[in-house]
Amino acid sequence: MDIGSKALQNVGMNDFSQLQLIDPFTFFGAFMRSGTTENRLHILRDIKDAMGLQSDMPTNFDGLPSLNPMQAWFCYPGSLVDDIDNFWNLFEDALTTDLSIEDNLNRFDKEFRTAHRLRSSKNRISFGLFWIRPDKFFSLDNNSIEYLFEFLDRDSYAKISDQIKSLKHNGSGREYLTFCENMISILNQSNLDLLGYSDQAFADRNSVRYYWLNSNPTIWDVSSKPENSAQDYTKKNEEGNPRRMASAFNAIKEGDQLIGYLSSPQMKVTTLLSCIPSSDDTRVMFRVDKQLSNPVTSDRLKNDGIVNSFYTGVKQGSLFRIRKAEYDEIIKLSKTSGNEDIDTATDFKPYTRDDFLKEVLLSGNELNQLERLLNRKKNLILQGPPGVGKSFIAKRLAKVMLNDKENPADHIKMVQFHQSYGYSNLMLGYVPDAQGFKLQYGVFYHLVQQAIKNPDENYFFLIDEINRGNVSKIFGELLMLIEADKRSPENSVTLMDGSSFYIPENIYLIGTMNTADRGLTRMDYALRRRFSFYTISPAFYSPKFEQILSEDSEAAAHQLVSGLRQLNSDIDKDETLGKDFEIGHSYVMHNGKIATLPYLQDSVVYDIIPQLEEYWQDEPDKAEKYAADLKEEVGLNER
Repeated sequence: MDIGSKALQNVGMNDFSQLQLIDPFTFFGAFMRSGTTENRLHILRDIKDAMGLQSDMPTNFDGLPSLNPMQAWFCYPGSLVDDIDNFWNLFEDALTTDLSIEDNLNRFDKEFRTAHRLRSSKNRISFGLFWIRPDKFFSLDNNSIEYLFEFLDRDSYAKISDQIKSLKHNGSGREYLTFCENMISILNQSNLDLLGYSDQAFADRNSVRYYWLNSNPTIWDVSSKPENSAQDYTKKNEEGNPRRMASAFNAIKEGDQLIGYLSSPQMKVTTLLSCIPSSDDTRVMFRVDKQLSNPVTSDRLKNDGIVNSFYTGVKQGSLFRIRKAEYDEIIKLSKTSGNEDIDTATDFKPYTRDDFLKEVLLSGNELNQLERLLNRKKNLILQGPPGVGKSFIAKRLAKVMLNDKENPADHIKMVQFHQSYGYSNLMLGYVPDAQGFKLQYGVFYHLVQQAIKNPDENYFFLIDEINRGNVSKIFGELLMLIEADKRSPENSVTLMDGSSFYIPENIYLIGTMNTADRGLTRMDYALRRRFSFYTISPAFYSPKFEQILSEDSEAAAHQLVSGLRQLNSDIDKDETLGKDFEIGHSYVMHNGKIATLPYLQDSVVYDIIPQLEEYWQDEPDKAEKYAADLKEEVGLNER
């Protein structure tokens, strides 16, 4: 104790003079407290010299958990002798004893629990154990715990987080040892040990963090904000209460990156933002860095193996921490049009009618009708309420109409219309580059050139949410050329680059349109008469759905389907809504089957209920009544 006190006095820090006895971890705390590296090395050097040690001095303390200088003692003035003895016994057992022997393990467990009960040591006891045996004990310091979020996948992180919460609450030595062994096993899979992991966690402590920002279009539409504009967000809601996930609002810092998500009914990633300084500590400030030319839709987020776990499990709120891997994956998705969802493999298996009828809740006669419409008109729009699988059907309709030797990746292209999508994206236009401007050709132009070169092969151009764009401006002269009787060189037009352009007969257009989008203008009549329109309705009463439902034994699924059937009947009769606003069957299905109960519960709370709140925003009591019924049907409400 005198050695430690003198070393601390030499750098002007509070010493151990108030303590009658000292434990080994408090002694280590003399130099394992945060502060300048110079001071810490000075203390350690004085201790080393006083004890006559010959070991080399470290050059830094990177990667090692440190103590708050104001809470650097494990014991305290007035600590009982038994408590001090317990610390020494724990120290000795952790350092030298074989804890695989049951008697030794029982003793360690008792010593650990006793130390954990002391307010002065509590969860910091793991710091001390790591200091003396970094090959065996995992430190539960903030850096190490926070880095787990990036280091582990979401499922593993959730399990480990639960274990840490239990450890902090129970203080079980047995549980702590099991946790440490589990972490060693996990780290070994990445060729890391506990010390290597702690180094990585320390290096990551000031890294950029990544967040998901929900934007409710009825309150503020992040997708409409110009690039480089600023948007602030208060840390408390209008009632003065902390927002949901308040920890994210408190943790986000300057330079952190955000994904801007436009919530129901749009449900897509539209914007990239970053956190910028705010002069007011009651709010955070974001800068709009980029509006995405290819927004990432809900379907693509749900179907992505990296993003799915977060997206399908996201709770209500405004701001959420996401992993760097998830952020990077969303950026990757935003750089494509979504065509990779169709088929990107070099080797592919032909997609047959049987494949279509197994996947899609349509009959053979309905498939025949769709094929007839496309062959006759060349242009087809699948319309219907949300959640009926319009995009899903469009992709598979295109695939089933290909010949056996036609690779979907080469013969099917997909885009999504939105307010910023223009003729230059579709066909051609001048875009800025380092030398000024260059002429850039769009995805449809390239597909047409490919189709002209291969007249015996079919090509399909899919337009998701066709009514979200200014179709007259986007299509331009294509409004004439897409007509079935204008598909020939005789109807060529001259483009801005001086070339002659026409659309061949082997190009088919399939669009999708959500009929529940109130804010969108009616389809341009000139475009409407060039397309056939086929309505996709909820399939709750179709024989195929009935068969799938009958194979599911989950009672809640049957109750929910019954409730949704009644809800759709009520929506259909509602004078302000009607069939265009019914709830689709996709909300209760996953991978071609009725979804699991947790999936159904999430779908009800985070997908269907927000949709109903939007429908009946002027009749909140009605929305609440249906919400309560749906929750009860999936076991979330008790009446």
